[in-house]
Amino acid sequence: MDAVYLAQVRHCLRKENKRFELEYPEKFNPSANVPFNVSNVRLAVECPRLFYLAYHFGGMTLFKPLDTPSGIGNIFHYLANRLIQLIRKEPRFEALLKPEVERLRVEEIASQMQEWFYQLFFAAYLTANPELAPALLQIWQGLIATIEHWAQLLISNRRYCPASEVISKTFPSKDLGNSNTLEKCDRVEHEFLLPNGKRQLVRGTFDNLIYDFERHRLCVVEYKTYASVDKSAQLVQVALYSYMLNQRWGVPIDAAIYFVLPEWQELRFSWEMLEGNLDRVIPYKLQQMGEWLAWKPYQSDPPPATIYGDRLCGICPQQRKCQSFFMSDDRAINPI
Repeated sequence: MDAVYLAQVRHCLRKENKRFELEYPEKFNPSANVPFNVSNVRLAVECPRLFYLAYHFGGMTLFKPLDTPSGIGNIFHYLANRLIQLIRKEPRFEALLKPEVERLRVEEIASQMQEWFYQLFFAAYLTANPELAPALLQIWQGLIATIEHWAQLLISNRRYCPASEVISKTFPSKDLGNSNTLEKCDRVEHEFLLPNGKRQLVRGTFDNLIYDFERHRLCVVEYKTYASVDKSAQLVQVALYSYMLNQRWGVPIDAAIYFVLPEWQELRFSWEMLEGNLDRVIPYKLQQMGEWLAWKPYQSDPPPATIYGDRLCGICPQQRKCQSFFMSDDRAINPI
């Protein structure tokens, strides 16, 4: 009787496993070399199991505090990009920086930039989207702080170049590695050699690129519109962009995270701080990610649970699905 029962159980499990493979065949083919994006890497550092579920089934992936309003991130990114475009194209912003550097004041420059952006774009956007008014009020506070930071950088850079060049050099918009290409520099990709000898392609689109004349350094920037519970994963994300840009252009690239809400904060990391760790950490993490995605239900050794369970599990956007899918609340070390 026991042998018959075990045979039936085995048959059911194999049948279920086969159905799972048929529904997601491309996801379980380790030789397909399906590209990862940079957000995949960030998520895999935060929680391998949520990375697995999101990659195969979709769904929300951000570990945000429960009181964080939804939808703010996309709107902020859109408005910040429009602001940069406006600063580059509108002549009055260049004229604002024409006086001698000693006469330029951060508060005055920032206030004027805020006023013009409100008049030229933000007010019309608010009128066209009245249902977004509460979110836009918060976003505007984040934009004010970001504009003040940019005003400081523009004035600092103005000491090294004329007003006619300072904006374009502070916010470069073309691929610096080839003056003849129109490729935008916010899209990057790189093929990594893994410890097992395989290769993994990674792609991504970062938020902004700035140049600081005092540091003689480009810096890749990511915006975050919520209070991150685990800043290490955010660092991995922006550091990966830094590494990929360095591989493209062959110059050191600093990395910065702008936490614009609820209070503005900048975390900046020099290329010298990042370089050695990235060469060691990223290929190993990418190999791990491929191994996790190749796992099938009912096999042993599933993707491990997050090591930040005390901070992340309570705000996981797919907590119930994770618990039911993996049927375990064990904790495993996730080396990064």
